Amino acid sequence: MDAGIAGVTTTLAELGEPAYRSRQLLEAYRRQPLALEPAISAWPLRLRQAFFEHHRWHWFKTAEGYIDPEDATRKWVVTLADGKRTQMVMIPDEDRRTLCMSSQVGCAMACSFCSTGDMGFARNLSPGEIVGQWLTVDSLLRQDDGRGLTQTVFMGMGEPLHNEDNVRTALRWLTDADGLAISPTRFTVSTVGIAAPLERLIEETQVNIAISLHAAESELRRTIVPAERGLEAAEIRQMLLKHRQRFSRQRRLTLEVVVLPDVNTDAKAANALLAFAKQLPAMVNLIPFNPYPGSRYARPQRAQLLAIQNRLKHAGIACFIRRTRGQNILAACGTLNNSTSGEYSISGTIN
Repeated sequence: MDAGIAGVTTTLAELGEPAYRSRQLLEAYRRQPLALEPAISAWPLRLRQAFFEHHRWHWFKTAEGYIDPEDATRKWVVTLADGKRTQMVMIPDEDRRTLCMSSQVGCAMACSFCSTGDMGFARNLSPGEIVGQWLTVDSLLRQDDGRGLTQTVFMGMGEPLHNEDNVRTALRWLTDADGLAISPTRFTVSTVGIAAPLERLIEETQVNIAISLHAAESELRRTIVPAERGLEAAEIRQMLLKHRQRFSRQRRLTLEVVVLPDVNTDAKAANALLAFAKQLPAMVNLIPFNPYPGSRYARPQRAQLLAIQNRLKHAGIACFIRRTRGQNILAACGTLNNSTSGEYSISGTIN
């Protein structure tokens, strides 16, 4: 199925079947995400035989699971069919269960704070490999206690808009009426801001948008995101202002800033961030840098985070300090890298 997930509806149409059959198929995979041929009682035998003759789906070989003993964050290091590896993280928080999903193996952006960027880029994930992450984790959670995922963020490995077509295809399968029909506002796509793909995502979908800003001054931003291409900070702001009416309390716009001591913590950087956020219907997420083996930065002091937060809040800008999760298993923001899985990991295997 993975090789032809975008053509499943076409195949069903060629077999003389209505579009709603694709939703029945995805619901079956939601219950049995590891099955080559999931049980679909609503399908007649002739359809099951004809369809599965051409579409068999097994999107990974193995998946090693890790649990952070402090906060119950879970991570899976997934070996794909071609032997490449990627990762997905589930963050529990009271009634919320958020999946941090990957869009690529590695990443070409080479952000200075990110372990994934140190890996470099290997390849894009296919639509089936993206949807498979969601189906697998949702199914595992439902097996545990009957409750599945509530939110999904494209904040794992990779720059989603460098894999625009496959990410958009996966989102359609997850949100369209003939797919799983999940509200698009339960999905957030995080991007450094790739010009045309970002504008299309804003105009053509209803998913939440998170801009990996990190610095509002273009010169400083280029030192943090050295592979920055397409839109500079000022151009991103102009695009967001142009489309500001497309965001609301239901469809959120977030500005993400990984806080790096002595890099983007001074008054000049904070004032630039404040000026960037003004007039935008956005909240700012301050993300404390999460150290990982070989990283070049230290973790910021609480006082540095509060100084930036207070400056923005006093100007009327919603600003939050993100709580670090999954640090013990290298599942925190910026620490996903296939070279190691953390000192305090508790592992298992999805068969």
